[in-house]
Amino acid sequence: VISLAEFFWPCILFTILMVLRFQEPPRHRDSCFLQPRDLPSRGVLPFVQSLLCNTGSTCRNVSFEGYMDHHF
Repeated sequence: VISLAEFFWPCILFTILMVLRFQEPPRHRDSCFLQPRDLPSRGVLPFVQSLLCNTGSTCRNVSFEGYMDHHF
């Protein structure tokens, strides 16, 4: 036997999300490409360097596909 709370709780959450979605319609934004960062599997030092050096980076409208390796 399913209780009323188990039935109505997901319905209430879904209704809240639906109301929020219709109040704030999606906005068109240009493409945003951030500079690639090293993963922790590459090593601790490169990971920390890419994390700290790219902290204030801004979006660019062009891709970083030609960017092969970090030069610190």
